[in-house]
Amino acid sequence: MRLFPNFILENHRITKPEDFSLLPRVIRYTPSSLQIEAEYQKNVTFLFTFFLPEPEVVIGKIQIENLRDTPIDITTEWAVNLVPMGKGQPSRPD
Repeated sequence: MRLFPNFILENHRITKPEDFSLLPRVIRYTPSSLQIEAEYQKNVTFLFTFFLPEPEVVIGKIQIENLRDTPIDITTEWAVNLVPMGKGQPSRPD
C-alpha cells in the first residue's frame, strides 16, 4: 500500500515536480517516524509528520503555511494505492 497526499491550490492540482520550488525531502527519519517538507512556488510550505506506532497503523499531520499576503483556497486529499496480493489471497493475511 502506498499513501500520499494530493493538493489542489486555487483550482490547480499540484502533481509535477516542476510545481515545487522545494521538492519534497525527508528532514527527519527514525524507525517509527518520518518528517517531510516541501514548498510550492515559494508561497506555500508543507510539513508532513508521520508516526508508525504499529506495523499496520499510520498517524500524522500536515502543516500548511501560507506565505502570501492574501488568503488561499487549498484542498488536501489522501490517495491510497492498494497492491493486489494475488488471486485467491485475502486482502489482509493472517
